[in-house]
Amino acid sequence: MTRAGCCPRLFCAVLFAAASVGACGGSSGPAGPTPSGDLVASGSVTDRIAGGQIDGSTITFTGPVTRSGTVTNGTYRVDGLTSGLYAVSIDGPQHVPHKTLGVGVHASSGTFAFEVLVWGAGRFGVTYDETFHRFFHQLARVRVSGPSAIGKWAVPPTELYLVEGTIPREQFAVFQSVLAEVNEESVSDMWCGTTEPLRIVTGPDVVGETTGRIVVRPNWDGSGTGTVGSGTIWAGAVTMNVYVARESRLRTRESLKSGVLHELFHVAGAYHVCGGGLGENPFGFSRFNCPFRDSVMANLGEGPVTRLSPQDRLAACIIYHPGTLPGNTLPDTNPGYVPR
Repeated sequence: MTRAGCCPRLFCAVLFAAASVGACGGSSGPAGPTPSGDLVASGSVTDRIAGGQIDGSTITFTGPVTRSGTVTNGTYRVDGLTSGLYAVSIDGPQHVPHKTLGVGVHASSGTFAFEVLVWGAGRFGVTYDETFHRFFHQLARVRVSGPSAIGKWAVPPTELYLVEGTIPREQFAVFQSVLAEVNEESVSDMWCGTTEPLRIVTGPDVVGETTGRIVVRPNWDGSGTGTVGSGTIWAGAVTMNVYVARESRLRTRESLKSGVLHELFHVAGAYHVCGGGLGENPFGFSRFNCPFRDSVMANLGEGPVTRLSPQDRLAACIIYHPGTLPGNTLPDTNPGYVPR
């Protein structure tokens, strides 16, 4: 509660900083000096997409004390820190504002490397601009429920386990060949080259999860699904129907391939961009407002998309860059820091 004739605590702090006048309790004079330490944090700040150096940004350590420095030719030095946990923010016109939480500065650990998302950097013919920034938010960070955060595999997957006996043998042979095609053409791109095409194993259905394994279960006329992990992912599962009951027909090979590709990209950490299950959607994307119709994750129900778009590939490479920690949230905030 606030006593009569006394300002709220936060407002008093503002008064002290702005005018050095007395407030609650009748005290007067300037606030005491901020404590300073003798620890130093230093390291590098680089472009997460292209790997170049950052120059001219301000890096600030906020924790037991607050100290700042300038990033020059990709390096920084911040003096006067005391031991403890800090939030590190990096701000400048070159890149997306960045913050990493939980950085421990101690006498034995004072070197930290950070990677930021640079405006204008690009790969695969795609530039990281405001348009791609919106696309990335939808594809990489959306959740149907819970906080918006990136989900990524702790280690790349190693196996596609294809379940036998759930559909007729003839359709199973087609499904198997489609899965092999998607595996050879696109799986490595989904994990940005951190894995080669996976080994494919066939066998009876299995219960439970095995680290590194993606279980693929074809079905006759059910649904298509891909696991939607939260945070760090160790295993996954895909289901995909070969028969369209509402139209009384088998799926075409292209449609089947598009569906398998879409669900596997879900497992890798991607979410819908324009249609169905959009979750957080601050940009109003929809079937009628979709600048990314060639994305595997557009989910518009139009013609089949059988290869990742350039935007899909760049998003996957940002997700699987070591500087993008599990749980990253917009604009580029890491909830915890693990030195590499």
